[in-house]
Amino acid sequence: KVINNQRLLAVDWVLESEKPNTKQAYTALKNAGISGVQVNVFLNPQDGKTVASFVNIPNVRVVYMDAPNAYDLSDAQYWVVFNNNMDAFKKMVTQCT
Repeated sequence: KVINNQRLLAVDWVLESEKPNTKQAYTALKNAGISGVQVNVFLNPQDGKTVASFVNIPNVRVVYMDAPNAYDLSDAQYWVVFNNNMDAFKKMVTQCT
């Protein structure tokens, strides 16, 4: 699901393994058509396995929803939020405005 002129993407993705999986994370971005560009992936800091799955992908910055900053928010071509994190993302946006 693309929101706001195709710059904010709501992606239906859940880690399918017990361990972090960078390949699965990269495939999710590739399937969304945004591999190889600067992407902010908004995650809960408590979700260590998902964070570890995305943190080593080139051009991907993990942004913790409890600590966004202006630089991180402005320095990306796309923002990615996973559907299972949408409520936390909305709360973050509300606190930033």
